[in-house]
Parts: sequence; C-alpha cells; structure tokens
Amino acid sequence: MPLGLGALTTAPPQGPSHVPRRRVPPAGSAAQGEVGAHGDLRLTASEGNASIAYEAHPATPSTRGIVILSDIRGLHEHYEQLAEPVAAAGFHAVALDYFGRTAERASPVVARWGPFRHRTRKWDATGVGQMRVFAAVPTARAAAQTPPDRDRVVDGARAAALLVVVVGHVVMAVVAWPDGVPVLGNLLAAYPWTQALTWIMQIMPLFFFAGGAANALSYDRHHARGGDYASWLWGRGRRLLRPVWVYLAVMAVIATVVTLLAPAKTAEPLMMLTTQLLWFLGAYLLVTALAPLLRGTSRRGGVLGLLLLLGLVAVIDLARFALGLPEAIALFNFVLAWAVPAYLGALRARGTLGRYRWPVLVAAVALAFTANAVLIRYGPYPVSMVGMPGEPVSNMAPPTLVLAIHSVVLAVVVTLLDAPLRRLLARPRVWRPVTGVNLVAMTLYLWHLPVLITVFTLTHALHLDRPVTMGADGYPVPAGWGYLLGSVVFIAAYVVGVWAVVRLLWPLEHAPLVWWDAPLRGRRPSPRAAAVVACVATLLIGISTLVISATGLGGFPTRTIEYAGLPLNAAAAIAVLLAAGAALRWAGGDRVHEQV
Repeated sequence: MPLGLGALTTAPPQGPSHVPRRRVPPAGSAAQGEVGAHGDLRLTASEGNASIAYEAHPATPSTRGIVILSDIRGLHEHYEQLAEPVAAAGFHAVALDYFGRTAERASPVVARWGPFRHRTRKWDATGVGQMRVFAAVPTARAAAQTPPDRDRVVDGARAAALLVVVVGHVVMAVVAWPDGVPVLGNLLAAYPWTQALTWIMQIMPLFFFAGGAANALSYDRHHARGGDYASWLWGRGRRLLRPVWVYLAVMAVIATVVTLLAPAKTAEPLMMLTTQLLWFLGAYLLVTALAPLLRGTSRRGGVLGLLLLLGLVAVIDLARFALGLPEAIALFNFVLAWAVPAYLGALRARGTLGRYRWPVLVAAVALAFTANAVLIRYGPYPVSMVGMPGEPVSNMAPPTLVLAIHSVVLAVVVTLLDAPLRRLLARPRVWRPVTGVNLVAMTLYLWHLPVLITVFTLTHALHLDRPVTMGADGYPVPAGWGYLLGSVVFIAAYVVGVWAVVRLLWPLEHAPLVWWDAPLRGRRPSPRAAAVVACVATLLIGISTLVISATGLGGFPTRTIEYAGLPLNAAAAIAVLLAAGAALRWAGGDRVHEQV
C-alpha cells in the first residue's frame, strides 16, 4: 500500500542548515542557485507508520515545491541527485520512498535494498513490509533494474574473485586429526607442481581492482555534489563494516563457549581460522581512504603512478629481504601492494586504462609476467601466489612485489578482454548470478570459513574423515582415491551449509544496525577536523582488523600472542575496532533534520 500523501505530517527545516551551503554543478539549462538544508528525512503518517525520504531546499525563500516519487527500488541515490539540482533551481524538493513504507512493529532492524547505493535505505525481502527470515535473494529483480551505464565487467570480476576464494578454500584445505588434534594442510603443498596454477587462480587482486573502480566513481560523484571527504569515507566504511559487527558479535560468543568447553589443543587450530579473512577488510578500507590520491587522467600519468606504487612496494621488500629490517616493516605492503590493483581500477573508472592500445597492453602483460618469473627464479619469492604451510616467505601475507606485479597482469588481461566480457555479462542468464553473488558478497566472504570449520568438525565427530596420511614435513597429504570420493560428499555438505547460512544472514548485510546506522545529533565537525579524525579512525580500523586476523579467536578472550615484541589480543583488538568505528561515524555520519 503506497503512502497516503495527505496523511503525512512533517515540518520544514528550522534554523540554519546543518550542511554547509555549496554550489551544485549546472544541470541542463535551468538556472542554478545554492542548496540550503538537505539530508535524510523521516516522515510519519497519522496512523504512526514511518517512511524514509530525502529533502533538499533552496537557500533563498521559495513558495514552490516538487515531490519526487521513487520506483520499486526505493530511495535510490539517483533521486537524491535529482532533488538537489531541483532545490538549486529554487524548488523545495522531497524524494519519497514510495514503495518502501515500513510499519516497524516487529523489529527495529529493518532490511534495505541497495546494490547500487552507498546510503542505508529501508527495504525488505519482498519489496514492501517487514523483513522475512530466510528470505530469498532478489536476484532477478536486481538484475532487471541494473542501470544501463553500470560497469558489469567490474561486478563480474568481483563475483569471480569471491567465488574462487570460496571454492579454493574447500578444495585446498586438508585436515588430519592425530590424537584428536587438528593439523591443517594444503593441497597445493601436498602436490607442489600445482602451485604454478595460482598464477591463474589467484585473482584476489580483482577485489581491489573492482573496489578501486567503484571508489573512484563514488568519490567523484560525492565531490561533485559538494560532499566532504569524511562523509564519503564514512559511507564506504559503514557499508563494509556493517556485516562485520554481526559476524564478530556471533563469533565472539561462539569462541567464548568453545574456549570454556573444548580442550585448547583441539579448538585453537580451527578457531584461529575464523578471523583469518578479516585482513581484507582493513586493507581494503585503508586503500579506499587513498582514493582521492589514486588519480591518473592521462596515459603518461597512469604509467608514472603505477611505477611509483610498484617502486614503493619494491623498497619495502628490499628493506625486508636485503637490509634485514624487522619483519613488521612488511605490513606497509598491506596498503601499498593492494593499492596497485585499486589504482588500476580507478584508471578504468576514469577511462584512462581503456585508452591504451592493445599492443601496449599485451606488452605490459608480457613484461610483468617475465619480471615475476625472474624475481621468483633469482629472488626470495616462492612460486605460489597464496600462502603455503611452513613456507618462510608468503607472497600473500604480507603481500610482496611479486603479488603487486601479478595484480597488474590480472587488471590488464581484464582490460584486453573488456569487449567480450561486456557481451557475455549482457546476457541475462550470466548477469543474474553475478548480481546475486554481489548482493551477498560480504556475507559469503565472512561466513564460508565458519561453515568449512563446522563441516570438518562434524565429519570428524561422525568418523567420516577423508583418508589422509602425514607427510614428511608434518602436514597431511590426501591418501588415494578414497580422499577424492570422500571429497564429493564433503564438498556437497559444504555447499549446502554455505547456501543455508548465506540465505539466513544475507539481509543483515543490508539491514541498518540500531547504533551503527542511526543518525547523529549535534553539530557536524569542520571538514578539516572530520577528515583528520576519519583518517586516524581508518588507520586504527586497518591495524585492529590485521591484529584480529593474526590472533584468531582461539582461546578467546584471554589468549595473547606476540608479534614483533608486541602482545596481541583479539578481544582488545575488537575493542579498538569498535572505538575506531565510532570515531569514523562521528567524523562522517549523517546529522539529519527530523521533524515527526
């Protein structure tokens, strides 16, 4: 039932706007003035039902107004972008979430829809009404509503990278249970000849490539609309960290119970894996914070920027391997190395990468491939592009120059294949599953490892372990055809488990959290102060997620490990993460004008 406009009760803004006045870029031929108060608005109907809207008012007095009605997607960012030029033209504008009326009776946490948005909006699994438990992912509707100018290749690269991670973990993981203690191995370590395949299968850099493209477009739009850096960074961080809070809250409880009930030697090896993937979130947000610097609008500037980043990664590796500086210096490459694919994604978003001729791109791939072959043959780098048990050096954690160069190969190959990939992704049968994966990306990324750990534990408890032997290096090795046959059942159970968990939890990836997404009251800090606080908060978020990733949740909350002479504790790191998230929210969070 759509909103009855006559039943809405709201009031115009009173007093000075909480948002600084600014110029809006000319739109069409309409005369443009200044935008006054603008921001999120909560509308309450006479029967008490509430709906989200967006208001924008001209800076000068006006008696004219326009109501903008959204389509089935709800309050898409497009309608905000439409409301502000309308206000600049002298009209009071209100954009309504026409199909998103929510009674808010059952839960204060209401899902929202936003595969193409950066702000939180109310939505649910059916399109209207309350969020349902175990709701289906609205893949078909989202695919049908894809904006025509959306870069589907970037979305396809992100989905492919995620699926390779999820499938790769279940295929590569090998576990033995001598004396009831889990020993973790890797199929690639058991058969070293397979490690060369990681030069093709290690496509994690495409996550950062896709993120760099999305961040560049988002920042450019936000900056053009007069938004400040802190509010933009908060918008990116808010969406990224929302599912992390849910994950950590659930896993902290589980880890505490496991610590109390299970022997440490049995529980800790597996519980260490539960936060292993959180390094990505910290590194990604740190690289996101660099988006205003990752620019290159000319072909020469693009090359120089890339060489600068690669040079900085090389300097860190040189200090680490040749000069013997402490291993902690390699942590800088969690930002520098992953900034390489993000920078290439920004070049793609701004059209620079596509302006290089194909012979130049082919030569770049050949040069990068050769450089990596030389570095691995004569340098300290391993063949594998992923970490191997017992290896003294990993190309992945912390990332090395080899991985940074590998990311160049991937980004350029995607650019070379741009036209056929666009044609492929234009097909509905291909685009729908890509859309579905992107809708549940963070849920799938965070929760597939706990599912894998659960399947390992259950199969052992039921005496259904796949047959393995212990290799000479002390790590498990598959034992014959029985392992292969057992893997069919094992992987099937894993797929069912991942599907069920994602189906249950994916709405929380889009659902506003009571504290995290609530609007702030009080005055907004100055843009400079907000930017400084946002940068410090992002740095602390990056550091704390790396610590949580390194410590795991084994022995939680008391277990402490030592790295570079520093004691590291997961519970303390989570506390720092919460404080840093609160600081980022304070720096860039919405201060809405609300009259009910």
